[in-house]
Amino acid sequence: MVIDLVEAFPKMKSLDVIAPQLLRASNSISANIAEGYGSYGNKEYGRYLKISFKSALETDNWLRKLIDSKRIRDTINIDSVLRIQALTVEVIKMLISLIKKIKQSPLPGLMPIA
Repeated sequence: MVIDLVEAFPKMKSLDVIAPQLLRASNSISANIAEGYGSYGNKEYGRYLKISFKSALETDNWLRKLIDSKRIRDTINIDSVLRIQALTVEVIKMLISLIKKIKQSPLPGLMPIA
């Protein structure tokens, strides 16, 4: 959804700055979850989840900038931005929950994260 949104952006100096940051941050979320999932213990998995969490917060930040700027808001598909932002908030909540769960009850045979 983010890729489709950014591809439809009109040419604007501010969007030329925001677009690559938004793409990088949003793609980093799933990439770090996937990379961490393949790790050998909860400590390493937790570290990647925390990186993913930070990327989700950054994604939310860039989306809020799009929402908050009237000039930008009037030139883009704001409904898509609002939908992506709502989904990002849900991902943030899920990551918080998963990070807490891993800290409290490690998976069988794996070490708890510090």
